[in-house]
Amino acid sequence: MTTRYPLGSPQWLEHVFGSAPTRDPNGRSRPTQRYLERDQDGSVSVAEGGNAATARSLLNTMRKAGLVKRLKLEPFDLNRVDHGVDATPDILFQFHDGRVFVVEVKASKYLTDEKLSKLRHVEAAVKSAGMTYLLWTDVWPLSSVVWRQIRELRRLGSSDVPYDRILEVAERVIDSPKTMHDLRKMGFYRQFVLAAVWEGRAHVDLFSPITDSTIVSSNPAYRRFEALLSAPVGGHSWFTSLTEAFVSQED
Repeated sequence: MTTRYPLGSPQWLEHVFGSAPTRDPNGRSRPTQRYLERDQDGSVSVAEGGNAATARSLLNTMRKAGLVKRLKLEPFDLNRVDHGVDATPDILFQFHDGRVFVVEVKASKYLTDEKLSKLRHVEAAVKSAGMTYLLWTDVWPLSSVVWRQIRELRRLGSSDVPYDRILEVAERVIDSPKTMHDLRKMGFYRQFVLAAVWEGRAHVDLFSPITDSTIVSSNPAYRRFEALLSAPVGGHSWFTSLTEAFVSQED
């Protein structure tokens, strides 16, 4: 998709968010797993692969929580003539305060030096346009913990949990945070609490396992979403090394 508007400009953003995805998944020559989901605005988006689907669900629950203004998959194309690289990033999202983020979602084991070199060129083009480039992998932040949390949140968010119970959970944490154990003693079981989190009515740390001691709050900061907003390409090796060191200690 090409436009006459400069990359990252307000006019460009309106055009991109108001247009169809740049790639038609039905026309892709490379087979991959595709995950359909009905978004908050009623439209259906297609995620190419499980990591992209996890990222989309994570961003959708952040949008419900009022942290993300809008998002789009397969949002735009970069080309070698104008941007120095041919690429189609995975996700574009914007905060209510105007900050714009471009996300590439990758499986860590497939990130070769050649692919990382290309991502650095994409990162440079995105940064020069005033946007922030993020590389999210299954090592961080889309770890196995987050993958499980998001799947459960999405399942409960589309289940038959009564909405009045969701609102009651939100009311219980308005004055002060509560633990999962506290809420269970009040009759609010895990499915009620997590359905409230999916709907953006309550907030927990989505990057740690949910236990009895997990804090449930009315403050969106408890989601730790800001931690995801600094994931440069150069940080990939650091996160990979950190994870490998953690695994070796467990062994």
